[in-house]
Amino acid sequence: MGLGGGWHSKPMTVEEEANSLHVLETAWELGYRVFDHADIYTFGKAESVFGKFLNNNPAIRSQIKIQTKAGIKIGAGPGGSNTYDLSKSYLIQQVEKSISQLRCDYLDVFMLHRADPLMQVDEVAEAFHELKSRSLVKSFGVSNFTASQFRHFQNHLEDDLVCNQIQFSLEHSGLLNALVEFENNNQDYSDASGLYELFANKKVELQAWGSLDRGKYLGPVTNDDSEVIRQTKQLLEELAHNYNTSSYAILIAWLNKLPFNVSAIVGTTNIDRLALIKAGEQINTSREDWYRLWITSRGRALP
Repeated sequence: MGLGGGWHSKPMTVEEEANSLHVLETAWELGYRVFDHADIYTFGKAESVFGKFLNNNPAIRSQIKIQTKAGIKIGAGPGGSNTYDLSKSYLIQQVEKSISQLRCDYLDVFMLHRADPLMQVDEVAEAFHELKSRSLVKSFGVSNFTASQFRHFQNHLEDDLVCNQIQFSLEHSGLLNALVEFENNNQDYSDASGLYELFANKKVELQAWGSLDRGKYLGPVTNDDSEVIRQTKQLLEELAHNYNTSSYAILIAWLNKLPFNVSAIVGTTNIDRLALIKAGEQINTSREDWYRLWITSRGRALP
């Protein structure tokens, strides 16, 4: 989501384009094969610069998965608020635009970016049917949908949704808390429990955005860190040393330990971090270390 320059409508500079292409070339060389987009990322520049990368390397298309999202209109509401549009005409228009910018003939996965209170489910289903019949999209998914929204939407579709992209990480682990704290009267874990059930059968991929918590637990301890963050950083460093890897890789390995079909969505454009993150696929933490990290980041004992 950071490719192509800043989050503004100004065109990307020559330097921004060159840097983005270098990031993509490096990602390809490191073995990244799934590229996650959205029509709004850097106001369309992210898709456009990826399109240039793909145009420069057409032979790789069959070896990668390209997915994008639509449905959010940035700043279209009062006070600069975002609004949502999941109407049939808008979705088809945005898919056609994304395919043009990405310079590909089809999308492997197309997702609704966020739920729209005005969404007509049957109308969205019609849009999906048309997009698939025109061979513009192979599979469909959603992003930021609750379990109940997912089930309601799925009931109106011909094909199974393949993924739900939600915020999930060491810090945002609500669906795990729901397993062990469901009797806590101070919190409503009903939907988190539903998400766990959704992902546990492994038919629906959990795509975890914010998987590195924006670097919250990475880097040296500072005076601004809370006690929980300080302890989590120190434990990450200890585990990185024990597993001969980096804190980045340990965070990815923590996600991969879950009994789901889970993929970490990472947004870094730092090529050094891309290598550190990729290494997480090769790390299998022990059950004891997995729990140590979760409990420490929670800041409270498990019941």
